[in-house]
Amino acid sequence: FLYKEAQLTALRYQLNPHFLFNSLNSIQTLVYQNPKIADKMITSWSDFLRYNLNYLEKLEISLIEEINIIKQYLSIEKIRFEERLEYDINVSDKTKKIRIPTFIIQPFIENAIKHGMKTNPNGIKIEIIAFLNNNSLIIEINNTGEWIPEIANTGIGIKNVKERLKNTYPEKYLLKIDNINGWIKVLIKIDSIRES
Repeated sequence: FLYKEAQLTALRYQLNPHFLFNSLNSIQTLVYQNPKIADKMITSWSDFLRYNLNYLEKLEISLIEEINIIKQYLSIEKIRFEERLEYDINVSDKTKKIRIPTFIIQPFIENAIKHGMKTNPNGIKIEIIAFLNNNSLIIEINNTGEWIPEIANTGIGIKNVKERLKNTYPEKYLLKIDNINGWIKVLIKIDSIRES
């Protein structure tokens, strides 16, 4: 048990700097281009970091807590990309208290923005959906754009999610990524659920 907990902790800390630094890079690009927007992003970033630090020591959080972190992250990117970034979040009330490993959705959102903008420079749309299906938690993360396997496969964030799902829910989860008609569709299915 202690080994498993240590392993999960190491994997989670490996992920944290990954998306924190990516957010800082977003702010950096605007410091000289548009100081007013950069200042607004720094304020949002401060709120995001403060919220994030509240969960630094936690291996698991509720789904709604993760969604709130993502909303903070998306608000920063929305300032940067303005109308080029659209997002919609639809989380069933029945799923909000379900516990999940911390930051398992975030890497896919980050990936959607980073690579989605490269393949669709006019803008992207992101959808986050969560619901229960036969007592399984279903999380869908969809975004317009094209999948970039050679980049995605070497990225630390998605590899990290796969490892933590494998360790937390052995043989009781599914992670599926599809590229369908200009949409990247990520499906996370967790069969072993419990509420906070």
